[in-house]
Amino acid sequence: MKRYLPLIALLITGCTSDIPSPVETAQDQKYCSSIARPLSDGYTNCMVSRDQMRIQATQERKARSLALMNVGTGVLAAQPAYQPVRQTTCRQQGVYVNCTSY
Repeated sequence: MKRYLPLIALLITGCTSDIPSPVETAQDQKYCSSIARPLSDGYTNCMVSRDQMRIQATQERKARSLALMNVGTGVLAAQPAYQPVRQTTCRQQGVYVNCTSY
């Protein structure tokens, strides 16, 4: 199970990147254009702010995933070692029952 933890963490975080996708860029441009004129200082500040918020969100998501992975590792380490199932046979002789486990 431990060998799958990096894969699980990747699935939880998704394939995240600090580089915005074209869809995110278009959404940011539309939002910032509604606030300020394109290529003005206000527009540029808005775009930079949106990028910083996205980077911070990505870092927080990665930190949460790493914390979750560390908790999972601790849970796996706390598991007791595998014990094979013991078989028990019982025999009844009158009112007495004799059980043997092996």
